[in-house]
Amino acid sequence: RVARRITHPKVCRVHEFGRASGTGYISMELVEGQNLHEIQDMRRQEDPATEGSLPIRESLGIAVDLCDALAEVHRQGAVHRDLKPSNVMITANDDVKLMDFGISRIGNTGLTATGMTMGTPRYMAPEQVAQKTLTARTDIYSFGLMLFEMLTGRPAFDGGSMLDVAMMQLHAEPPSPRELRPSIPVELEQVILKCLP
Repeated sequence: RVARRITHPKVCRVHEFGRASGTGYISMELVEGQNLHEIQDMRRQEDPATEGSLPIRESLGIAVDLCDALAEVHRQGAVHRDLKPSNVMITANDDVKLMDFGISRIGNTGLTATGMTMGTPRYMAPEQVAQKTLTARTDIYSFGLMLFEMLTGRPAFDGGSMLDVAMMQLHAEPPSPRELRPSIPVELEQVILKCLP
């Protein structure tokens, strides 16, 4: 229902949802391409020295399109809550599509009906980990983590377990992207770190 409200060229369009013979279904736009996670993995395999990082210009193009998509999501009063590379599709024409609004919500709730926190620990904002109110700021934090990873090939926070990563989200400062990849412009590093206060 959240996704149906959002009509934007950078957001995968949901056409309808319902039940047929007791089975739920969603009819949505067909997006042919690869998700960002797959693209980074492919780059890592082709050239291990990159660690999966993307060229700066390519990363910026994806980032700008994602910002356009998120601006519309937030304008509709929604929070995606699970922004991560596998939920961003890149088509053969280099179009970016934000996907998977399965745990999105309208308004600022952070929990499911059963009181569980939802999201992917590596890309969760501190308020998600702490089960606090989620806002558009939550998606901006996750966007910053994705941009960090696109440019450096490494996650900003990584640990031995999901719990370790979650605790780092709450208590650790992200490393400097330029220390990992000195060719990143200072201004771009500032943008990333502004997303990750």
